[in-house]
Amino acid sequence: MHETRFSFISKVFKFLSEDEIPIVVDASRNWRVSYPTLALANQAPAPLYFSVAAHRVPEDGSLPRRGKQFFSSAHVFVLDDVGTKVPVPLVDPSYVLETSPGNFQYGYMIRPLKDPGAFQTGMQRLAEHQHTDKGAIDAVHLFRLPGSLHRTGFVSRLIFTDFRKRKPFETWLQEFGVHHQLPKTDTTRFRGPGRPTTPQAIAADQTYHWLQANRLITEPLNEAGWVSIECPWQHTHTLTTDASARYARYKPGACAFKCFHEGCVHRTTNDFIRWIMEEKCRAELEAAQARNKSYA
Repeated sequence: MHETRFSFISKVFKFLSEDEIPIVVDASRNWRVSYPTLALANQAPAPLYFSVAAHRVPEDGSLPRRGKQFFSSAHVFVLDDVGTKVPVPLVDPSYVLETSPGNFQYGYMIRPLKDPGAFQTGMQRLAEHQHTDKGAIDAVHLFRLPGSLHRTGFVSRLIFTDFRKRKPFETWLQEFGVHHQLPKTDTTRFRGPGRPTTPQAIAADQTYHWLQANRLITEPLNEAGWVSIECPWQHTHTLTTDASARYARYKPGACAFKCFHEGCVHRTTNDFIRWIMEEKCRAELEAAQARNKSYA
């Protein structure tokens, strides 16, 4: 999916005012140097990040700097560590960026929000509902750009875009079901596959809901907290007349996948999450093609 860094930034920050500018930061330069010049975001692969907030242009003519004291308006919020620390959301984003193998950032473009406190409060609620990493919620947080170079050598890439999707922040929160204050007794958070899950964690597991909606669950929760599902790679399983050879297991509330068949011995939860995202993108594309045919 081709999208230059310049066009990406231009679309995310489409509604800048005259006294605002996006901030792009190069991590290879100790994070100290901010690049407000969008043309610099078109260089060869480098560890480049952008702030979710547009910053004020200094009145004295000096170069803009990143920081809460320079915040002007938020234009996007990003769910971090999807596929590793948090499950895949059911709310379709404006874009999906793969930042390292099996790790994704889901971006949701918003109408310019001038209140950094409201932005951070909303992000806190999303984190409490297990939709994002709680360390990535501040109003000037940095996230990778397309083409950003990871320390492993992986170059981040867009795998889905729909830049038509831009809504008020509160509307997005309502779609995620987090527009009301969470009770203090709700401590739902990501749990590893070896730990017991809670009813709250299961209810917040968007991957589990997606499996249910697509009728891929073949057996309900067992005593160990796993469900049986149709394995995405059942065609690699050993040929047998046993119907169970098609199945794998998923643990709701822990975002854990396991298939015991020899053909899937190398498959991981990250592989499973990536497959789900590819399926969602394929469904979105087919729906768009169907709409286009109906207009023809």
